[in-house]
Amino acid sequence: MSQVKSITLEELPQLRGITSKISASLSQELQGYVKSLTPLFSPRKVLGEFMTSANKDKVVGAEKNYSLIADNYKSIMQKAFGHASKLPSSVPPISHQLVLTPWESLQAFGDTKLTLVSPTRWVLGYDVNYNHKLLLQRSMTGKKDAPSVEEVGSYVVAQLVLARLINTNPGLKRLFDGLNFTVSIETMPEHTDDMPFVVLSAPCESFRPEGDMVKMVSLMSGSTSFEEMVSQESVAQMPNHFQNRILSQLT
Repeated sequence: MSQVKSITLEELPQLRGITSKISASLSQELQGYVKSLTPLFSPRKVLGEFMTSANKDKVVGAEKNYSLIADNYKSIMQKAFGHASKLPSSVPPISHQLVLTPWESLQAFGDTKLTLVSPTRWVLGYDVNYNHKLLLQRSMTGKKDAPSVEEVGSYVVAQLVLARLINTNPGLKRLFDGLNFTVSIETMPEHTDDMPFVVLSAPCESFRPEGDMVKMVSLMSGSTSFEEMVSQESVAQMPNHFQNRILSQLT
C-alpha cells in the first residue's frame, strides 16, 4: 500500500517530471540486471523432464515441483477463470525471455475505480501472450466472460513456474537484494485467486495524493489510471542493503 500525501495541483507537474526521470532510471538499471541474470531463470530448472524439450535429462525436484504446480494450476483456472483445466503431463515449452511490467492495482475512490501504477515496482514474468495488466483491464471494464484456456493457460503456468523457481532458490532473492531490489511474491485474490506475481521493488517508496485529488486529475485527463509519484527526498534516503549488512557485522 502506497503512502498518501497532501499536495497541491500546482505541485503536480514538477512531481510528475521528477517521477518520470527516477522511474526511467530505475527501470533501465533493473532491465540490465534482469537481462544478465536470465540464464538463471530457465523454466526447465523447475519442471525438468515434465516440460517438452529436446533435453530429456532429469532435474532433481522436478516431480514435486510439477505436482505442486499442477494442483495450483487446476485450482486457479477453476476459481479465477471458471475453467476445468488440468496441466498436461508434458508442459509445452515456456519462453526463457523475461519481461518487466509496472505493478498495477485497482482501487476504488468513492464510485470511481482507477488503476494505480507504481513507478518503483515491476512484475517479473516470462514473455507469454498475457499479463497482469490485461487481467486488471478486464476487471476495470467489468467483463464477465473469462479469457479462454488458450489465452490465459500458458500465463498461469508461467507465473506458477517463476514463483516456484524463486521460492526454491533463495540465492536469487539475495542476488537482487545485493543489487538493491527486493523480491516479493504478491497475489490479487479479488481478481486471480492465489495466482502468484513475482514483484521487484526499488528501495524508494512511492506515494499518491489524497483521493479527491486522484479523482480530479483522472477526470481532467480522461484516464482510468493514475501513476503514483516519487520524491527526490525518497531517492536520497535509499538504503544500501549490501553496505548495511556489512556495517551490521561491525557493531
